[in-house]
Amino acid sequence: MAKNSTSRNNVSTPSLSLSSNGQAPNAGVYGLGAMLIGGGGYGYGYGNRDNSGYPNGGGYYGSPSDPGNNNSNPGWGGGGGYGGGGTNTSYWSAISLSDDGQYLTAVDKAGRISSSADYGVTWNPAGVTGNWSAVTMLGQGVPRQFATVNGGYIYDSKDGGATWSPTASVQNWSAICEASNYLVATAAGGYIYASADLGSTWNPIGGANNWSAVSASSNLIAATVSGGYIYTSADYGRTWTSTATDNVRNWSAVELAGNTAVASATGGYLYISRDSCQTWTPQINEGVRDWSGVATSSDGRYITATVAGGYLYTSDDGGYSWKTADSSRSWSSVKVSYDGQIQAATVSGGAVYMSYDYGKNWAQKVVYSGTGFKDPNPNTPTPATPTTPPVNPSLPPIMVGN
Repeated sequence: MAKNSTSRNNVSTPSLSLSSNGQAPNAGVYGLGAMLIGGGGYGYGYGNRDNSGYPNGGGYYGSPSDPGNNNSNPGWGGGGGYGGGGTNTSYWSAISLSDDGQYLTAVDKAGRISSSADYGVTWNPAGVTGNWSAVTMLGQGVPRQFATVNGGYIYDSKDGGATWSPTASVQNWSAICEASNYLVATAAGGYIYASADLGSTWNPIGGANNWSAVSASSNLIAATVSGGYIYTSADYGRTWTSTATDNVRNWSAVELAGNTAVASATGGYLYISRDSCQTWTPQINEGVRDWSGVATSSDGRYITATVAGGYLYTSDDGGYSWKTADSSRSWSSVKVSYDGQIQAATVSGGAVYMSYDYGKNWAQKVVYSGTGFKDPNPNTPTPATPTTPPVNPSLPPIMVGN
């Protein structure tokens, strides 16, 4: 982390040092009866959980010191439950999974972060809260994980999402991604930063803008601006070029896979580039929608896109043809394994859903930030022999920000 302000292209950039106590801001604190959502409470209520592990009655889950085993203890999300009705709702904002699909982490805007180490069958919460905006993983075996907080820190986990430590400084972090040997993160209303040492230090590589999403593949980086353009760099962020400049759009997501790139716009089209982001083609037949997320397999063959208030859209031929999947929901994000077989998508105000057959069929998964996790679809098949990506020992060294 840079200890002093850094000047790049005569622009002063903010310091990326932690606060003196290294603590996260008190984001996501639940006030009494505050911010009603879906007819349910967002503040204190009374928790009640039956033996099956599902909540019933008023509370969604118990307080940190008590799991809400009886009606005498307060639980978060009173009234009709978190989002109403006592189901496994959460305002999931992002999800990530390891290359082989075994490890997953989902984050939400109301403070929850939950991880799975068994292809999404069981989930465990982490004891850190924040207005989570994005999460990414890198490495094989137990992957290193990084998650961003809007109005907080970037957090690092070395143990599969069980514990998290803050890094970088407080920013309105909006997105984060990895590209084998480096990380890139964006701040809404701030800069693009990169780290070549697993998050120990972060260097600014792009100027201030309303950055909304970022993706990287080898030396190529693509970053989107909400209410602006797509910007790309082919030299690890040293220089940038604006693309898709025929009109400004509310870009919501972007994903790179070799020469293939997919980008989505809220209130616009889904776009595909097959020439490393040089040109973009709108997917007219899929219509103008509130596209909220995109993800691709490593070869760009399997693509899944999410619509807030619509369906999942899947392609098994690199985006030349599309099919709808599952039901109309408020889909917020999606991620795909290295080979495309395992896929995970989140619903804002809903659940985490998973597919183990390249996006054809989807099953709901329960992700509580309390005790008593339960999979409503325990018979959903998980892959017996997931594809492990090849190891590339000759990745070129990088010096980001120079």
